[in-house]
Amino acid sequence: MKKRVVITGIGIIDPLGSNRHECFANLINDFDPLSTIKSIETADVNLYPNITVDVCFPVDKTKCVFTDTTVDKSHNYVKLAIHSVEQALKDAGNPEQNTKNVATIFNSLGTSGETRTDFSSAIINNKKRYSPKGIMENLQDYIAGHIARNYQFTGIATSLNSACATGLTSLDYARKLTEEYDFVTVGGSDCMIDSTHMFTFQSLQALSYTGSRPFNTTRDGFVMGEGAGCLILETEERAISRGAKIYAYIDGIGISNDSYSQTSPDPEGKGAELAMRKALDEADNPTIDFVNAHGTGTPVGDVVEYDAIRRLLPDVPIYSSKAKIGHTMAACGIIELIHSINSLETGKIPATFNLKDSIAPMDKNLLTENVEKECNTFLKNSFGFGGRCASIVISKR
Repeated sequence: MKKRVVITGIGIIDPLGSNRHECFANLINDFDPLSTIKSIETADVNLYPNITVDVCFPVDKTKCVFTDTTVDKSHNYVKLAIHSVEQALKDAGNPEQNTKNVATIFNSLGTSGETRTDFSSAIINNKKRYSPKGIMENLQDYIAGHIARNYQFTGIATSLNSACATGLTSLDYARKLTEEYDFVTVGGSDCMIDSTHMFTFQSLQALSYTGSRPFNTTRDGFVMGEGAGCLILETEERAISRGAKIYAYIDGIGISNDSYSQTSPDPEGKGAELAMRKALDEADNPTIDFVNAHGTGTPVGDVVEYDAIRRLLPDVPIYSSKAKIGHTMAACGIIELIHSINSLETGKIPATFNLKDSIAPMDKNLLTENVEKECNTFLKNSFGFGGRCASIVISKR
């Protein structure tokens, strides 16, 4: 019989706050992200008139705190990552003080767009050299290596890339490592509000020019967000033996690929449905109290996901966090999962913010208002370009 894998530490920073309680409070209260949605202020973006999308959900960087002074001059995605890691380790009771047999899985899809722009400029202007630190921070597994080196962890330190399904795919890999290592630090961080990435997604016609409106008939794309999330995973047996608080259990994960297109989901949602079905089957088909949807606000994606969910779970409440935090890319799966763990604790399921013109107006469980109910188990989806599909079932006991 497989050992159950549990979550014992949580760290987060996103556009709503710098810890899980602040983030969740602003997710369920009357906080209006449209009051903070703003024109992009990053200096290099303003140099390029071809970047016409000018809305984003930034993180308040002044709330990013850490004791690791070696990242003081690092790029923002590194700072956010270390903020979340230190927070998660402290929350887990600082298990790193007693063992170095630890694995680290940490991801960033964008690494540092600012560095790429600077590096290209250095080549064009025939500079003699470029900062080695800047070059290293562009490596996809840089954060994982930094964490391992900083804490002297002796286990594997690496990253995965599965587009916007990266967070949940990483959790699938990380939970398998809990048999070999005393615990696993797993997370994601992205700060892609820069010229390189905004132009990339603008070119793909994926960004909204007005705001994030998942499941609205007027949706026109996603809004770029920033953030980082980190979880500490270990076996239930080890967590109990060291007296750790168990926040939640990983009951099932489903990974699939719809094999349809590099940029558009299969219109029949076969990959999405397969991932959800796999996760539910592994979890022994529990009663699902709510679904935290990927729900980006793209014209095709939202309908495909909604229909796939309803084929499997006809009456379960559905919401998307992205209406308030935007799309946090490699971090989105873990950040949004953390929001839903708060729902397990509080019995409060958030609405999809600003859902006024619903794609399914007769479906009262496509939530337009917060719901209070005793919750034990939820399903979380993350889907990405290239047909990547991932779903996870989480319970509190």
